[in-house]
Amino acid sequence: MRGFGSEQIAGLLTAGLLAWPGLAAGAPGSKDRAAQRKIQEAIEQKYSAGDARGAEALLLGTLKACADDCSPEVKARAWMYIGIIRSDAHSNISGAKAAFAQARSLDPEVKLDDALAQPQAEEAFGGDSSTEEAPSETGVEPAEAAPEAEPTAPAPAESKPTPAPAAGAQAAPAAAASEAAGARPEGLGQKGHVVLGVGRLFGYYSWSAKYDLEESDGINPPEEKASGSGLGLLRPGVGTSGAGVTGNPYAVPYVGLDVFVLRGVSLGGAFGTASDSGDSDESPETGATGLHARVGFATMVGSVVAIWPRLGLSFAWASTKAAVVDDVRVETSVAYTDLTVEVLVVIVPVEHVGLTVGPVLDLPLSGGVEVASINKARGDASYSNFGLAAGLVAYF
Repeated sequence: MRGFGSEQIAGLLTAGLLAWPGLAAGAPGSKDRAAQRKIQEAIEQKYSAGDARGAEALLLGTLKACADDCSPEVKARAWMYIGIIRSDAHSNISGAKAAFAQARSLDPEVKLDDALAQPQAEEAFGGDSSTEEAPSETGVEPAEAAPEAEPTAPAPAESKPTPAPAAGAQAAPAAAASEAAGARPEGLGQKGHVVLGVGRLFGYYSWSAKYDLEESDGINPPEEKASGSGLGLLRPGVGTSGAGVTGNPYAVPYVGLDVFVLRGVSLGGAFGTASDSGDSDESPETGATGLHARVGFATMVGSVVAIWPRLGLSFAWASTKAAVVDDVRVETSVAYTDLTVEVLVVIVPVEHVGLTVGPVLDLPLSGGVEVASINKARGDASYSNFGLAAGLVAYF
């Protein structure tokens, strides 16, 4: 004999509450308010916390306890959320379509919760499906409903008659449902979301750079290559020297702003700068500035995890001033244009705040270098960078 799990216990509690005699059972819609509270609890307290099975069990238990005492609109809303859970949490598209069909059979005007549903749920909601009653295809079973003839609490001995509801009170169930819908947790990527972020706060990078002067400046060789790797922690060393670089200009932390112009599609940019005044010939004065423009595509893959790939152009400017032998001062400046690819995993431990981590790749497109010492020389330069970076985002 199988024991009771948390899903079955939740279903029994739901059934007991809905069967409470004070709810005037027996009339269609008499249990709407209690059912709406359980639907809200299933989505806001269980599903948003990652307990998809518990949320579905609570919704199925609510429907079973409703019997004929909940309105078709309320039962349709419960089936709609069951469809979202089956599609987005369990990837059970056939089960989701069956649940959506059951919702439409109860209320042809039922609307999908766009703030909660992911694209695959939207597609399943819009597709054709049989109107058969949706089975528990995810292995989640509702608990048996508590019989109304055996309430868990004794009826009051001399209860006063319940006054008739005021005219405006009849709108309470609809208002409660609307309030519950507006309180649904929103994953990253909803149309209109504005995202503020700090990128490349931490990371490990491997880079390579080269320049090719048209003619010698009298000190530096006409062509040089350099490469390196290491950690970037809040403030990497930046600047130019030798092959145009003493540090990694693409490891400079940046502040970004992205706007989701469509569901899952973002446009944005970022800016970052760093400098070091230097205190000796071995530690020269350096500086770097970065500017980024990008387009992104975000999708939630769970209740607290999103994937957000971004593609764009990055521009970096760096410079170094260094004193060398015979008091000849060498000033080097470079400018790079790279194609930047970032594949960010966004972990949202708290609603609207996330941690980002993922691979980043900066591929050289063009660049230039200018070196001024005994003579002034110009040439071509390029810079490539690959690594794993982390940051923070907040979205509204």
